[in-house]
Parts: sequence; structure tokens; C-alpha cells
Amino acid sequence: DFHDFHNFAVADTINYFCREVKEYTNYERITGVFYGYTCVMSFNKKGAHALYELLDKPYGDFISTTNIFIGEHGAWVPSTTLESLNLHDKMYLAEGDMRMHLSTNMGVYLPHALPDNDYYTSDTWKPRGDINYSLNVQTKALARTVCGKAGLWWQGMFGRWYADERMLEIVGKTEEIYKGQQNNYLKADVCVFVDEKAYKYYASVNHRTVRDVMCNNMWELSHAGFDYHLYLLSDITNDKFPENNYKMFVFSTSFLSYSESSICSPRQVMRSLIKYPVSRQSRKASLNRISQGL
Repeated sequence: DFHDFHNFAVADTINYFCREVKEYTNYERITGVFYGYTCVMSFNKKGAHALYELLDKPYGDFISTTNIFIGEHGAWVPSTTLESLNLHDKMYLAEGDMRMHLSTNMGVYLPHALPDNDYYTSDTWKPRGDINYSLNVQTKALARTVCGKAGLWWQGMFGRWYADERMLEIVGKTEEIYKGQQNNYLKADVCVFVDEKAYKYYASVNHRTVRDVMCNNMWELSHAGFDYHLYLLSDITNDKFPENNYKMFVFSTSFLSYSESSICSPRQVMRSLIKYPVSRQSRKASLNRISQGL
């Protein structure tokens, strides 16, 4: 109950401020939020698992989350349920959060800004690779969003991360490339459901263990050699959900509950690929069967 309330309270606060901005500006401005890290955010106390509360309301227009990029040859893992955003007519702007050869921490650029905060002097922000590595990383990030119904903004924390003419050339071509991409998006036969309402059952588990469960699913799928679409599990009952577009359904990070009072252990999390029939007439029943572990 606590985690349900906490997640709702954070999302409700976001909706409140977005609504206030809309009303103050006579609905002439768009609003958005950095929220919806549904596929990677493992720490329950952050209250980050109520994306469905934002999608069901008309006040926020866009969502932005980081892309999860693992090295030059690694997967480009979406950190949110992109197709759920599209289903609810929300825009998505991926945060191009990549460590490249010019990446440097705040301790170097702005040592006076946070002199007592070791986080911004850690190896998290250290530079990686050379110019060729950086160009490959940029190209992959841009290509992944161009092929999906997503936008992209180039994150350059603390300044000078893109201080190279070759890198800036890619940045400069971004808008032109997006304008030329109107409807030729990647098709997918695989639908992946993410159950953010199940994360509360991990509350007593070390959040790094939970992150392994969440992220490993995404990384493995991204290396599988096929495209897939990401939805919140709650969208399985949405009348607009295009079930006929998919041949396989994957239920990621879902708990099997064998009774209302018995929740299985994290080791029993459903992580395998499951082909599950979903029809327009049986969506509600399908969702109930999933939640009850039948």
C-alpha cells in the first residue's frame, strides 16, 4: 500500500504542475517531464513506477528518459515503454546520455559548483574511446530513434562534450533527418509487456538485484536480432492496443501470484518468452489470468 501511494503521489504531483502550466498559459504551451524509466528504474523509494497515471491524463505532452547505451557494440536499450506513449498520444524525447571521448565530469569543468559532492567526480563521467568511438555512438543513438516513433536531444552535461566539428555535424543534421522520416518506422512481431505495478513486490529486495532482473531482460532482447515494441502491461486492456500486429508476447518483470495472499519469490519472476493469445474480447480476462499466475 505504501509503494502504491508513493508512486501515485509522485505522478499526481507531476500532473498537478503540468495542469497548472496549461491553465496559466491558456493551453498554448506544451509540458513534459523526465519520468517513465520503467524498464530500468529499480529503486522503489523513488516513486517512479506510475507512468500509467501520466498517460491517462491530458496534462503532460511529452516524456523524456535516458537511452541505455552499453558501449560501441552494445545494445541501445529503451528505458521506457515507448509504444505505450505512442498509444496514448504522448511524445517521447530520448535523452542522448552517452559517455564519449570528450565526456568529463563536473569536478574538472566546474569544481566550485559542488565541492562536497563526490558523485560528479566519479568514474561514471569519465571519457571513453576516441573520436571514431564517439561518432559510432552518436550514429547508433540517432538511428535508433529515427527508426522508432521517438525524438532525441543530445545531452552534454557540464559543457564541451560535443566540442568537435565532426560530432557537431551529426547534431546539426538531426532535425533534417527527422523531417525526412514520417512513417517508415521499424515493424515488430514481438510485443514486450512491462509490469510496473509488480515492482512493489521487490521492495524488500536489494535494488541492484532488481535492476539486474529488469535490465538483463532488456539487454538480452536487444541482442536477439529482432525488433520489439514495449508496452505497459496495463495497456493490454486498452481498446486501441493493436494485438493483431504481433505474433509473440513477452511478459517482463511480472510476478506470478498464485493467490491474492501469496506472492512468489524474485527467483520465480516470469522471464521467459511466452506466446499468449490476446483477443479484443478476452483482454480483461487475460490480464486477470496473468496477475493471478494461471
